[in-house]
Amino acid sequence: MRMRIRGVGAVGGFGAGRSALESVLAGGICTPVLEARSQGGPEWAYYRASTDELERFAPKRLLRRMDHFSRLALLCACLALEDAGLEPFDKTTNSGLSVMVASGWGALRTTFAFLDSVAEEDKHASPTHFSNSVHNAAAANIAIMLGATGPSLTVSQFGLSAQSALVSAAAMLAAGRAERVLFGAVDEWCDVLGYCRERYFGSEAGEVRPWDFETHSALAGEGAAFFLLEPESTPEGPYGSLLDVRLGTMGEQERLALPDGPLILGADGHVACGQAYADVLRDHGGDVAAYAPLHGSLPSAAALDMAVAAVSVASDTFHAGPDKGGGMRSTSLEGRPVTCLTLGEAESYGLLTVGRSQA
Repeated sequence: MRMRIRGVGAVGGFGAGRSALESVLAGGICTPVLEARSQGGPEWAYYRASTDELERFAPKRLLRRMDHFSRLALLCACLALEDAGLEPFDKTTNSGLSVMVASGWGALRTTFAFLDSVAEEDKHASPTHFSNSVHNAAAANIAIMLGATGPSLTVSQFGLSAQSALVSAAAMLAAGRAERVLFGAVDEWCDVLGYCRERYFGSEAGEVRPWDFETHSALAGEGAAFFLLEPESTPEGPYGSLLDVRLGTMGEQERLALPDGPLILGADGHVACGQAYADVLRDHGGDVAAYAPLHGSLPSAAALDMAVAAVSVASDTFHAGPDKGGGMRSTSLEGRPVTCLTLGEAESYGLLTVGRSQA
């Protein structure tokens, strides 16, 4: 089932909102932040996402018990509804709205804060940390704050979480379980993640080089992307439609059939998937882009790539981003759809295509 994309919201190291995303696509620079470690040593480097703009939608008193993970998701959800011309906190309008959230890492900061409170306090672990530590906390907070009365679901399949959740969103609309779906993917960074990545990959610094498939250059990131999705029976807007969502596994003799048109690769500087992306490039002769240098490496990156695809369809321009030579270039889409491809472990893949139904 195709789904209309009515509104788009994105938050990442590049800023918050469509204008921030378009600015960095047009040639802006996204620089990782350096954060001091609590135990000393070299600083952590990662792409930080700020939730300061959330106070434009909700007063601080309503947010005081909400952690960074849920704030990222709520801010992005509000941006998507606002972009669709709706008032985010209008509970009458949000009646029948379903909330679908994808996350690969979940609420990392709060999960480890809760574990710390268990280890340090024994019988007096933090109930606030516990309630916010589960993966579905973000979806619950969004549904409660916005007054969404439709079904609420959280999906986690690591790097393919966004595509898996979109399959569920399509099924929910097709079954008439919801009038509209507020879909999004969110992941956050914490120092435990930084420690683990350092143990696995060594010190992560420098710039992400998605086209260097033989060298580890990934830098962790955090962020979110949300979309207001409607059934195909509704009129198509400027962002077009989600034309296709696929998940699968490639066999040794099977080549992945890609739609015609520009391709966004989820290549983010990890050597483990590098060769698979290199193989895809050999079979694809069209325009290709990779946006890891703009948002970092995170499981929810596919949703951020989908936001880029939707913005590209709206402007009929493919923002090629940092190309293989490190420069920036853009080409006319001429009505062609844009496909986002994520390759995972064990030859798994997730694919989604954004474009206009009549194209």
